[in-house]
Amino acid sequence: MKSCILGLFFLGLTTLCNAQHEMAMVTSKLDHAPNMKSVSINADYLNSFKNHDVAKRAQKLQKIAANYNIKAQSVYTSSKSVTYTVDFNEALNHIQAIYDHTGKLVQSIEIYKNMRLPYALSKEVSTSYPGWAFEKIECHVNYTQGLEKIVEYHVELSNGKTSKTVTVTL
Repeated sequence: MKSCILGLFFLGLTTLCNAQHEMAMVTSKLDHAPNMKSVSINADYLNSFKNHDVAKRAQKLQKIAANYNIKAQSVYTSSKSVTYTVDFNEALNHIQAIYDHTGKLVQSIEIYKNMRLPYALSKEVSTSYPGWAFEKIECHVNYTQGLEKIVEYHVELSNGKTSKTVTVTL
């Protein structure tokens, strides 16, 4: 009798579960992204990073943002001179890009978490804070067309139970 009741109980629970075929999810890994060549319309954006030591995963996401074709999207209208905001996410990295009506990337706000600190900056922070360990590193990039790009590294340091955050601007 016990096994019959338990069997009916578990049978009742299975009817409450959703079938797996009813859910859909699309994911795209940047490792499998096609090899894209730089589009000349956003070459200024990509060239602004040439003098900086940027991590490979940040470069991949930046190339995707630079090669994004807003004109191919259903929300694009050629009759209006408007801007389009597009969010690009990959794991802990995020780019919010703003495109004008011609498809040119005019502004971006980028956040990269758990990035490596460029060697020159890590040497500078290490000598300024001897005995402190690097805990978390976050990179913030603000790009505006025609203006100087701003790159900030927020470095969380710890020394025993004490921690502090140091901001280094390039």
